[in-house]
Amino acid sequence: MKTTLRSLLLLAFGLSACVVVIYAGVRFRLIQHMQQQVHTLEAQPIRPDASVVSVDLLKKKFPQHVDVSSFIEVLYRLSQRSGLENVDISTINDGKTKPVPTNTTGKASPAQLLTTHQVRISCEGRYRAIAQYLAEINNIERYSRVVSFDMKPSAHSIKANIVIEITSIEVHNAS
Repeated sequence: MKTTLRSLLLLAFGLSACVVVIYAGVRFRLIQHMQQQVHTLEAQPIRPDASVVSVDLLKKKFPQHVDVSSFIEVLYRLSQRSGLENVDISTINDGKTKPVPTNTTGKASPAQLLTTHQVRISCEGRYRAIAQYLAEINNIERYSRVVSFDMKPSAHSIKANIVIEITSIEVHNAS
C-alpha cells in the first residue's frame, strides 16, 4: 500500500515537473520570437514617404476652412442610419481660435490659428443605436472629439446629449 502511494506521488511529481519544463520551454521560445520581431522592426529603415502620407492625413483631419453646415448634415444622415429619433443638432459657438506654434527661424510666416466649433446633439433611441451613432461619428474623416456626453432614461428609450468639437486650421497673413 505504501509503495503504490509512493509510486503514485512520484508519478504525479514527475508529470508536474515535465509540464513545468515544457511550459517554460514554450514561454522561452515565445520570448525569443518576440525579441527577434523587435530586432527586425528596429532594423527596418524609416520610409521617407510616410511623412508625406501623414501630412495629407492631417490636412484631411484639420482642413483650412470648416464647413459646419455640411458637418451637421453628415451628423443628421448618420443619426438616421443609426435609427435615432428626435434628433436636434445645433452649434454652441462661432469658433474659438488659438494660435498654433510656428517656426522659430525669425522669418515672417503666415499666422496659423486652430479654430474649434462646438456642436450639440440631442437625440433619443436605444442604447445600441446611440453607441452605433458614436462609432459612426468616430469614423468621420476629420478631427472631431466628444467634449461631453450624458444619457438619461426616457419613457421607452434613452435620451442622450452629446457635445462635439470640430477643429480647422485657418491661415492669416502676418503683417
